[in-house]
Amino acid sequence: MVTMPELADMNLSSLKTEQLEAYLSSLTPAAARFLIREVELDRLHGGESFPHDLILSYARNALADQENQGERVGSPLRLFCRPFEDLLVDKTTADKQVGRIDRQSIEPIWNWLCNDLAVEQIGELDEILSRSLIDEDRESVARCTRELHILCQRALAEQITPLEVGGIEYMRLAAQLGGDRVLEDARDISFVLERAETAIKFTDSLPHHLESLNLQDAKRYASLYAEARTKAPEHAYLLLLFLSSRLGRAADIMKVVIEVVGTDSDDVIRSSELSTIGDCLLHDMEVAAHGALQAIAGRAPIDLVERFLGHYFAIAEGFMNHVDVDMRAGWGWRVIAIRNALSASLKSALEAAPRLIKLALYRKGRNNTGDTAPTLNWPDGRAVEDAEFVVRLMLCVQPLLSQIPINANYANVRSNVCSFIESIGEISLDDVRRCSGEESRCAEAYLKAIAGFTELVFGVETAEMLRRRGRVAMQRDDSANGAS
Repeated sequence: MVTMPELADMNLSSLKTEQLEAYLSSLTPAAARFLIREVELDRLHGGESFPHDLILSYARNALADQENQGERVGSPLRLFCRPFEDLLVDKTTADKQVGRIDRQSIEPIWNWLCNDLAVEQIGELDEILSRSLIDEDRESVARCTRELHILCQRALAEQITPLEVGGIEYMRLAAQLGGDRVLEDARDISFVLERAETAIKFTDSLPHHLESLNLQDAKRYASLYAEARTKAPEHAYLLLLFLSSRLGRAADIMKVVIEVVGTDSDDVIRSSELSTIGDCLLHDMEVAAHGALQAIAGRAPIDLVERFLGHYFAIAEGFMNHVDVDMRAGWGWRVIAIRNALSASLKSALEAAPRLIKLALYRKGRNNTGDTAPTLNWPDGRAVEDAEFVVRLMLCVQPLLSQIPINANYANVRSNVCSFIESIGEISLDDVRRCSGEESRCAEAYLKAIAGFTELVFGVETAEMLRRRGRVAMQRDDSANGAS
């Protein structure tokens, strides 16, 4: 685990990307706060000696469930984002979701503002803001930030409001910015910036992280929403969007929605002003499911697959528990589509497990004329990795079986995998006993791989017993070779 003193002494610019990521993946919260401050100060002074975005990404993850995020130095760009920072997401779907802004859209939108729409005005504010942040002049920072929000909102609205979605000018501008998604994110940003002061009051009124909401919490936040709605009816829903981004159990936000609407009927909720809250939850569910599908197809580290699956099922289970969803329409169709796509992918991957594990662990041989048994080859490392992935996938899916319709397939796959691992262990021990020379080393390599799978499926004790039997078999082989 990387500590703050270690980071203070480290020359980050001298590290290769993989080395830096290894350090950053084990950041403590204190070290993350330290790094965020250093990056923001470096940016204010115009420094580019180390990868700011990479470091900030890991630091944000390290502080994800921390109530105390630490005081931020800030930057003109971060202050620009402050009213809508709770809407930013690192991953999104192909279709734009209102209430979710792709973090990757920020740079092209900011560059558009700075380089095309309000070059001189933003340049002057940027300079004053940077100096005020370094000098810790809070009054100047607050004043310039308000000016920045007003300036950027007007510049964006002037360009975006007249556009007809899908029209020639719309398509031309979307292409200039990097796609429809960026342009639509700019529209959302303009909407929030127009209400920047209210949005900041909302964010300041909320705790940074809440693991869950009980009924009393839900009633309290429903009251806060009702109060906000009397003052700003057209954008009070932002309060609940901001709150949802700070929940450890994202679906708990529906408890507040139900308190406000007075029913758990998805038909009524979808017809209310809070429909966007449910839409955003389903969007996040789709993002998690799609992430799992990509990770499975790309043979990503299994902990990443497990994280995506866990996130998906946590939202799905909470959503379905809180809301009375009509599976024949609307949200129900989306839930079914996500579930079916994920189930089909998992079913396909798991059904391949018995074949892949046999391909990896059933000893390969060269059939030489006159030999009573084939000569052993070395295990195929790639085949072993493929088999290990699907076995780990099989194990990580087990706690989630109540959520996906693959129970019968799962039972058959697991039975076949377990039976094969048991039998191939005995065959491998026989190979270790009978083989000599290079063949003996090949047999030992197979046994080592099989012991690894045995540990995954049956546990450490069973695997260690197989390893001990293997060591005994090797000793007998050595004794026999010595006697001859």
